[in-house]
Amino acid sequence: MMSSLTLIFTSFILLLTPTTLCQSLSSVSTPQGIYRPNTDISGVEQFLGIPFAEPPIGNRRFADPVPYASGNPTRHVDATSFGPACVQDPKNVINNTISEDCLTLNVFRPTGTNNTSQLPVMIFIYGGANIGGQAKAYNAPGLVARGTATNSRVIVATMNYRTGGLGFLFNSLFAGKGLMNAGLKDQRLALEWLHDNIRAFGGDPARTTIFGQSSGSFNVWMQARYAAHGGSNKNLFRAMIMESGAPASLALKGNTPASGDAYLKQSLVAFGCLDSILVTPGDAALACLRSKSKEALTAVWFNQLSPLNQNVDNFVQENVGFGVDGVWLDGPDYWNETIVPIPMVIGNTFNEGSAYGLVPTNLAIGPYLNAVVAKDLRTNNLLLTNPVVATYPNHTPAENGRGYNADITNTALYYIGEAVLGDTVQVIPRRVTAAQHSTGADSPGPNRNGVNTWSYRWTQRPPLSVFNEPYYALPPFIPDLIKVRAGVIHASELAWISFAYSLDPNGHGIPNVPHWDTYNPTSAKVFNFEEQGSTTSNMIADNQRLDSYTAYKNAAAQAGLPPLPPISA
Repeated sequence: MMSSLTLIFTSFILLLTPTTLCQSLSSVSTPQGIYRPNTDISGVEQFLGIPFAEPPIGNRRFADPVPYASGNPTRHVDATSFGPACVQDPKNVINNTISEDCLTLNVFRPTGTNNTSQLPVMIFIYGGANIGGQAKAYNAPGLVARGTATNSRVIVATMNYRTGGLGFLFNSLFAGKGLMNAGLKDQRLALEWLHDNIRAFGGDPARTTIFGQSSGSFNVWMQARYAAHGGSNKNLFRAMIMESGAPASLALKGNTPASGDAYLKQSLVAFGCLDSILVTPGDAALACLRSKSKEALTAVWFNQLSPLNQNVDNFVQENVGFGVDGVWLDGPDYWNETIVPIPMVIGNTFNEGSAYGLVPTNLAIGPYLNAVVAKDLRTNNLLLTNPVVATYPNHTPAENGRGYNADITNTALYYIGEAVLGDTVQVIPRRVTAAQHSTGADSPGPNRNGVNTWSYRWTQRPPLSVFNEPYYALPPFIPDLIKVRAGVIHASELAWISFAYSLDPNGHGIPNVPHWDTYNPTSAKVFNFEEQGSTTSNMIADNQRLDSYTAYKNAAAQAGLPPLPPISA
């Protein structure tokens, strides 16, 4: 049974404790230099803070990243410290260390690896709503150690990329100068650097899997979309894992340049780069914006412009994002975009809605839920939205919201609100993406790849939980492993590693773990990661609020929107 995994995992908890630096460390030679690693976890060599791009400062601010060329093959580099996080709200950063000179990556490999080892490579893209985040926050060494302990050695890489206003501003001025989607371009350049250099670290560039969480999962999808549309494709990756983030929602849209013009003008006026929002900005305004310090940027974007009655991060998130530029996105509707047909693992947590925070008081819940659904369906017709909202009270408390322990702060209506939010932003897009990616020409929509797809639901919760938690950061990078049953973490990490090895998450070698079947929308099942009480991880029907999905699909058709795939469980 899955509970036996806890015993297997006990020794691995020690991996989280800093240990003495390994004495025998192997340097790695690349065209940019000879990198010397260190380790704070026994058995893992860490190459930290490796630059993959020239600093995006001065006239390079907002521009495409420029490949790093400042080094030379004989230069010795001390790769023993993480680089700073990219510019964002400092309070969200470990040690508050931010810089524009932030485009670095990190490589983690088992001790004893050399340039002939040819290990699978897993490249992680962090989340943070594309307004923040940093590679340093995730436990990549733990994943490497997990693979080594089970004779499945793997190399893990992470990267920093520009976020917020420096990475994802969209507006007409930027569109005209090719400056949108800089954060995606940073990720792409990091993938190219790793593809070109990972063999020197002992990795096999032909066996690379990219994976990400939350907005990082969206970014994984965008990289797969770029690869499918001839974006100088170098076969940079052969598989993808999407954790709690899929863009196949009717509500989520790419941003047209003009839709960001007002925010740009407000920013320029606040920076003193434009006299009035009535003025159309040009080269002088852009030059002025490039001259401002990072402190000035964060002060305006994360404080001055944010309304007093709105969460700062939510406000910033509304004004940055993927821009429709004809390269990364052809149009605003993700539904009309295709991605490269490669094996995929995709999933979400049991209660995604609690990650989105504020749900109105019970007195306003009805109009609020109709407004949420109306945004998805792009209609204010209550005849279409009411039938969708009406399905939610039909579910038990264990299905609506978290339903694990009684929450002392909210009522059942609050949980219903969370369920609607979680479905529209996460669960429905996950279902649609899995259904489309796994089926062929008989499935509606353009993204019909017909390739192996595995879907999951993360239901595990920490013990003694009372308040709402989304458990949004999914394995293998849950920040506080001590709170979660070790066996579940162990199983999910090894499933990820198995997928990187063989394009199948079932090769983990753990006894008594049920087979994880591929996704089939005609009899939809997901692998449920859970170990609490007598419940163990297993395949379950993908039927969580399935009647709500069906009502949503029918309403979308009546609203004249693209057809959603039928799903039955």
